[in-house]
Amino acid sequence: MKYTGKAFAPSFIPLFFSFERSKLIEDCGFTGAGISLIRGVSCIARVEPSNCVKLNMVYGKRQLNLPWIEEAVRRMLENSEIKGVRGLLDFNFEVPVSLDLSIATASIVSALAAIHSALKLDLNPLGVGDIAHRIEIEYEIGCGTTLPQLIGGVTLLEKAGSPSRAKYVKLTSPEELKVVVGGPASAQVVFKKYNWEALSLKWSDVSRLTSMCDFDEIVSLARNFTAEMMGVFRGSSEVLSELGKLRPVAYGFSFDGKTVYVLVHKEDVVKFVDLLLDFFPCEGIVVTEVDHLGTRVYE
Repeated sequence: MKYTGKAFAPSFIPLFFSFERSKLIEDCGFTGAGISLIRGVSCIARVEPSNCVKLNMVYGKRQLNLPWIEEAVRRMLENSEIKGVRGLLDFNFEVPVSLDLSIATASIVSALAAIHSALKLDLNPLGVGDIAHRIEIEYEIGCGTTLPQLIGGVTLLEKAGSPSRAKYVKLTSPEELKVVVGGPASAQVVFKKYNWEALSLKWSDVSRLTSMCDFDEIVSLARNFTAEMMGVFRGSSEVLSELGKLRPVAYGFSFDGKTVYVLVHKEDVVKFVDLLLDFFPCEGIVVTEVDHLGTRVYE
């Protein structure tokens, strides 16, 4: 008998960041701040217990080859009485995978949450999150953003690491805030690998990164980070320069430097979309907002 579970995990955009490396994977990941976005990844699991892990993963009519998700599921089940699972994972990517919005991490988290719900596993959610963190770092497909995508909202990470080890603060943000994202568009579902060394950025305002920061201070840090680091990611410097002239709440780039974001008030969305259309195809532009809830399951 097959059981069904449904889950959603938000995508994520960093406002400022540096990647912290450590001998322990549990202590690796990004420090800085970022926003979980209401457009992310949903997963419907139709599965049943088995002697091994064998999952058919699809996105619409496309077959997906995501071995790191099977490995994450295998590790999750090691902590349960179920040896394995077989069945279907049906994904829906609400933003183009070509945009650098931590979609791979969202796919891991949503898949684990959906299977956890379908099989009614009695596992610690933080422990499941720790598995997702290890997988995204081991396979180099994420930057240690599992925690903020689990809890949602605007998150400040003072100490990098897995959900059970990271030090963080969840901040309140304006209700009317919109997030406009622009970047390369592709219909392919291909997940990039990250260069940790290139992401180990050092910038002058890092000393101001404390749990006492409020949203306005985070926005100020984000603007300073963009101004200081724009030259490091030269591929997006022209569009960032033009965005800055329109005086948004904040603007910057994601981990790969090829995806840019802008925080704006609702009434300013159109003019920023118009500007981004000068640099990116329509399919590569997303208008979204803060996801305050984080990962959730649906009955």
